[in-house]
Amino acid sequence: MKHQEMDLLDRHVVAEKIANALTTKLDIFPLLIDGHWGSGKSFFAQLLKEELENKHSTKVLSIYIDCFEHDHLNTARLTILSKTIELLSHGKPEYKKKILNKISNVAKTLVQVSASAALKTVLKINAEEFGKHLEEDLEEEGDKYIKDILSQQERVEEESASLKKILSELAQAEAKKIIIILDELDRCRPDYALSVLESIKHIFDIPEMEFVLIGSLEQLKAIIKKNYGDINSDIYLEKFIKHSTSLPTHSGEEHSTFRYIAKIIERETNEIARDLETTPLNEEKIQILADLISLHGISLRTAERLVKNINVLISMNRKNYFKTNINTEIILCTLFIFTINKNMAKPETKDSIASSVINEIGKCIHHRENKRPKHLDQLNKAYDLLNTCVSTPGGLKSALAAIEDKTVKYSLDQEKIKLYRDFFEEELAIDPTNLVLETFNTMSLFNQK
Repeated sequence: MKHQEMDLLDRHVVAEKIANALTTKLDIFPLLIDGHWGSGKSFFAQLLKEELENKHSTKVLSIYIDCFEHDHLNTARLTILSKTIELLSHGKPEYKKKILNKISNVAKTLVQVSASAALKTVLKINAEEFGKHLEEDLEEEGDKYIKDILSQQERVEEESASLKKILSELAQAEAKKIIIILDELDRCRPDYALSVLESIKHIFDIPEMEFVLIGSLEQLKAIIKKNYGDINSDIYLEKFIKHSTSLPTHSGEEHSTFRYIAKIIERETNEIARDLETTPLNEEKIQILADLISLHGISLRTAERLVKNINVLISMNRKNYFKTNINTEIILCTLFIFTINKNMAKPETKDSIASSVINEIGKCIHHRENKRPKHLDQLNKAYDLLNTCVSTPGGLKSALAAIEDKTVKYSLDQEKIKLYRDFFEEELAIDPTNLVLETFNTMSLFNQK
């Protein structure tokens, strides 16, 4: 399935605009597309590549590289080079062999230097692990490789110039610009991430090759400070990044996240519910998630985890959890708390779990009264039910039995008594606090490590 078909936030519209800019003579490369972790950067990177391939294939060739996938290799320049060769050979082994023959000497030098640097890195790591005495021995080995690197420096510079010339000629033969999308840069080891930036500037800086970097600008700044200490990271990055743009959202990130959840629930959760012949979730029933998202703010990655937890609950327990709005709001609030912070509701008794849910529902009521006064009635009922359960010895069922027997006086009006009776006549027939506990225990079981 194409990424555009899975684009629940309509970000292909943004990808189209950026692709249009990339295929002009705008001097914006290297371009950084900035976004915080979990904001959907990798998905957007794939959307952008599809846009370039589908609408601009006569002007550009594009490559997608997951830097995090390759950062264990310690050879950023070779990763980029090998992917470029693969692209230019168009899947033809004989053509690939010709390209490799042209650049074999250059590649050999790059391998030697990268391997030496990699070994030096490994030696240093091992030295730190095994103590000062071993460090001294290993430093001697490291010095030999450092000297070897220095002795090759002049040759590297000559061969780097040759590599640029060869790549330029190959790209010119294609009569197309090569756009390389480097994703997950902010998740790489700091030294590898910096190696990627330096390789772009010193090895692949030719007019026919342009780079789009995908990552968190703040994380890249942190990487620079970790490696170089207290320097101005903005000035440092200016050497490598010509322009940056933030990954945009729709009309407010909270609204985007809720829409995203609603679409995934429709596509995944409701399909499971229909297979199990239970009540699906509609947008009215999940309004509490809009409140919780607005109050807490969550990333798209966390949103996906939340929906996964909903799917796990109904798949494992196979109950008609979402038959009533009251049940739905209690369960979704419990799942939200569990998803954003498992320790947030890790008490020793079911009453304290329920108290966490009551607290969050109370916040949602206040938020909804002030900002979107819709569906308040069901939310208030859920709040009242849980409150009564927590404050009544023996729970709600015992309270109702006592009311029937008139052995205990409760300050409950007839409307609330009817609400509680109706709750037990529903299919689940379970005390609300037990409903919270059952939900939480199921998720704890599934998420055990």
